[in-house]
Amino acid sequence: MDPDFRLIPERFSVQTGGREIVLTRTQYLLLEFLASVPGRLFSRAELVKLAFAEPVTERTVDVHIKELRRKLEPDDWRVQTVRGEGYCFRDEPAG
Repeated sequence: MDPDFRLIPERFSVQTGGREIVLTRTQYLLLEFLASVPGRLFSRAELVKLAFAEPVTERTVDVHIKELRRKLEPDDWRVQTVRGEGYCFRDEPAG
């Protein structure tokens, strides 16, 4: 993983680009699961089971991912949407 990108579990935050970004617990868990296996596709159903304590709809995942990306800007490219399938984490920008 990119040494400039570091999850900080005790604070539910991530350090990237020399800054620390505080996340909600759910945003942090989503990012943690995605980053645990870079490039692996996680379906929305998998993410619901992994990151949410209560039953939620798969669309709820989309809302949390959208907010997570907003907070990660300009590193929002790390969370990639695979249309109709789910999400994955990227270590490097597409190029």
